[in-house]
Amino acid sequence: MITPTPAPTEIPQPKKTALGLSENLESVIEQAASYYGLPADLVRAVIWVESRGVITADNGQCFGLMQLNKQYKDAFIKGAGVQNITEPQYNIMCGCW
Repeated sequence: MITPTPAPTEIPQPKKTALGLSENLESVIEQAASYYGLPADLVRAVIWVESRGVITADNGQCFGLMQLNKQYKDAFIKGAGVQNITEPQYNIMCGCW
């Protein structure tokens, strides 16, 4: 009788959300939505429609998860009080601003 070989143990992967974002960015979505009085599901929907959750999305005119227009970069930085809107967490905050 042949004894079956046990299946290899899978390497744990970081948990991803429905959008494929890390739990850390999911937390940023929750915080930004709460801060600006928006439903978190609305923020997730905008991210899905604008970038399909691709952090590096760039169509030449807009970039990031929230597809912020590059023309208004300085206004986003000043208005939302962030440092670099190309970073995903700041991109989300600016998109909610």
